[in-house]
Amino acid sequence: MDPRGLLMIGAVLVGGFVGLTALRDAEARLPVLHGAPIALAGRPAGLQTRAAGRAEEYVVARALNDQAGGPIATHDSSPAVFIDEAIRDWRPANKREVVGQVQLLLNRTGCTLSAPAEGARLVNLMVEHSDTLVGLYSFTDQEVQQAVDDWFRDIKYGNRAPGDALPMRYSHEFHLHDIAVTDTRTPLHMVLQNPGPGNYVYNFHLAPGVEIAGVSMLGGDANAVANLPETVPVEVMDRATLEACGTGVTDPGRVEIQLTHRRNNGHLSEEDEQAIRDEWRLKVQTFEDWFVRQFGVGSDTTRIGLSYAEVSLIGPVWREGELTGVPYRPFAGAHLVAQTEAHFAVTGLHDWPAAFNDEVRRLGARMAGGNPADVLLPRYFAREF
Repeated sequence: MDPRGLLMIGAVLVGGFVGLTALRDAEARLPVLHGAPIALAGRPAGLQTRAAGRAEEYVVARALNDQAGGPIATHDSSPAVFIDEAIRDWRPANKREVVGQVQLLLNRTGCTLSAPAEGARLVNLMVEHSDTLVGLYSFTDQEVQQAVDDWFRDIKYGNRAPGDALPMRYSHEFHLHDIAVTDTRTPLHMVLQNPGPGNYVYNFHLAPGVEIAGVSMLGGDANAVANLPETVPVEVMDRATLEACGTGVTDPGRVEIQLTHRRNNGHLSEEDEQAIRDEWRLKVQTFEDWFVRQFGVGSDTTRIGLSYAEVSLIGPVWREGELTGVPYRPFAGAHLVAQTEAHFAVTGLHDWPAAFNDEVRRLGARMAGGNPADVLLPRYFAREF
């Protein structure tokens, strides 16, 4: 079988490695896999969660987007609130934290999602980037193949000596975004959008009485949610699936950056720029039409959140006695629902980047008939990959 066509789904859990194969029903969930949670020896110092002045003053306005700079969280009914008003005792997760349960979620193969439950309020949250990185990794067979091609090409042109480390040019690590929810008035259906590339996990912190009726994740390359009840239905359409359906999530900022780059390098005529803008407008309208069909409202009129943020608050600032914010729920020991197209690894239980490099070495050795760094020396290497 062509190694590029293999689909392997694996989860590294506490206590060992569990290998899984794709289900015939690509819309179904894989069974919950249980592992013993790991308790951290100590809590690292958290970042600042409050400062002088008003929270809105810490929103950083950029040319193409607004960012939550400093100790603030995005808010669905105001520009921002301080983090300690959203999550009590918040701190960013770290690479040492290991989830307790992993439930693998297969990507939707069709071009539709299930409709939100009747009466549920739609929360359309878009956050494109967070600096919080956790020790979860996901990579596809296509990315392994590309690394093999790069490895061979470096050998061919004499840019890599035998025994050198493999090229690592891809980001497979999950970014984490914390979401506090305090709205108890009605069930909520969460639409979580990431228009760009990358892996994202959303860690939920729920106030008493909050009901999450469902979750729809759009965009990105691999997606996950943590600390939701296991009964909450979760569906995902990643970036590749949306594009295959002709309705990819489009980020205006990236379009402008690309246009500016090409313009500055003298590779963009007025006619080309107009054609790109016309194509972008068509994509935006196509996505909007699809979003309305899925959820009954437009994405452009319901979108909340900022381009960059560590934390979001959905609902009012919550107070119980003298305490402000919902309790922090750690990523360590959490129940995780994760989409993995090919390979999934938890750092600390499987060395990283060994999980990726092992796949590259295996495929490279198969293609080369031996270790490429030993047998495919530049002067003998003639085949183009």
